[in-house]
This record gives sequence, structure tokens and C-alpha cells, in this order.
Amino acid sequence: MGIHPSQIPISKTFEVKDYSEASDVLNDMLTRDFSKELGFKILIPKDQNLAKSVGYTIVNELNKGLRMKRYMHNLRYFVYHHDPEHYAIVIVSEEALAKLHL
Repeated sequence: MGIHPSQIPISKTFEVKDYSEASDVLNDMLTRDFSKELGFKILIPKDQNLAKSVGYTIVNELNKGLRMKRYMHNLRYFVYHHDPEHYAIVIVSEEALAKLHL
């Protein structure tokens, strides 16, 4: 991929300020059709312990939830420094990347 993850078009940005908001983000994401959405961005504060645990939880629980729904598309995850206060996780399907020629 020749572009930075911050340049991938997305459908929605979520901001997770603390661990308790992670389940709300997961529930919202699991109601969406990843084959029709461009992608999603999750902003997480750069508190090292929070960022690792929330990022890990979101990625793993999202994969688990999608498998339970029998969603078989491949997802790509990109993590980067979004700004001085946040990390970002960009989640996009391989199908969406192909449509965007990325």
C-alpha cells in the first residue's frame, strides 16, 4: 500500500476515552456491513496501558464477533500515531481497499 493509513477513506471515526467505551464501539461496529463501508478509525488516548489493552480488546473482540456472524471477509488493521494525544487504529476490509485501488 502506497499511502499512509491516515489517508484511507473511512465511514466513521470512533473515539474511545476509557476502557468502558470499548464495548459501545464494538457493538456499533458489529451492526455495520464491512463489505459496504469504507473503513473505520478508532482514536485511543496515548496512555500506554490504556492504549494497549483497549486496542487489543477491540481488535480481538471485533474478530470474534465477526466470525460469530459468519463474516468471512479479510480485514486489515493499521495502527499509527494520529496526533500528540492519540493513537489510531484504522480497520478496513480487503474488499474496500480493492475498490479504492489501494
